[in-house]
Amino acid sequence: MSAPTWERDDLLNFWDKLGTLDRRWIYLLVALSVIFPLIVPMSFKISITPEARQLFEAVDALPDSSVVMLTFDYYPSTVAETEPMATAALHHLFRKHCKVVTMTTIPLGGPSMAERVTRT
Repeated sequence: MSAPTWERDDLLNFWDKLGTLDRRWIYLLVALSVIFPLIVPMSFKISITPEARQLFEAVDALPDSSVVMLTFDYYPSTVAETEPMATAALHHLFRKHCKVVTMTTIPLGGPSMAERVTRT
């Protein structure tokens, strides 16, 4: 069985119909999309990876006032994924009263990424 194919005219017809749709239906759909998660509790299983657990345990095993080097080797395009991890690691080190030395090997954005995290 082959997958259905869309003809160019069918797609244009779809977009024409969508363009003539009353905007109140679109507003209703957006409102429901926002309200539904607020009314219906949604839970997601959050698991801790073995690597994150190892980092946490390694920092906990450090003696107080240790000197630790933390590298900020990530680009501005990956800030959304890596900055929360860097911030959490830095805060955990500060709770242990560690002296943190920061560095980066990436000239494009690395220093500004380190500055963003250390100022939080």
